[in-house]
Amino acid sequence: MQIISTTNQNRINVDIKALQTMYSPRAIVVLWLDVASGALKAPFYNQTIDICSLIKNPGTHRLVQIIYRELKRNGNMPTGCPIATGLYTFHGISPGQMRFPPFFKQADFIMDIIGLEGMAKVHSIDTRWHGTMHKVKCTARERC
Repeated sequence: MQIISTTNQNRINVDIKALQTMYSPRAIVVLWLDVASGALKAPFYNQTIDICSLIKNPGTHRLVQIIYRELKRNGNMPTGCPIATGLYTFHGISPGQMRFPPFFKQADFIMDIIGLEGMAKVHSIDTRWHGTMHKVKCTARERC
């Protein structure tokens, strides 16, 4: 993963190498908001997602769909299951272009994404993201 920062935006590059074919991938997505106070509250969002179902129908998980849409736009997202071995690259992802609902105010956040595979729930990826959400003013040049 690489974060490229400029004075007015951040871009994220992510490379994921699938070392084996995944037949039943799932992801646990947990999002905490307003974590700056130091007191971790109950998660705002906590879902286990069947990745094959998400690929077929991204709208079933509205919050995850926002991120999925940007990944698909900026890389070679798998188009179905099973997910083949290989390198999946997502370059130039702009969090500022993700269309979050208007009730998302400026807030510090922590997001965990844990990838699981198979009945044994083998961890395939385990990430934690920290950051601050900012409202982005839309312009004619930028999609938002």
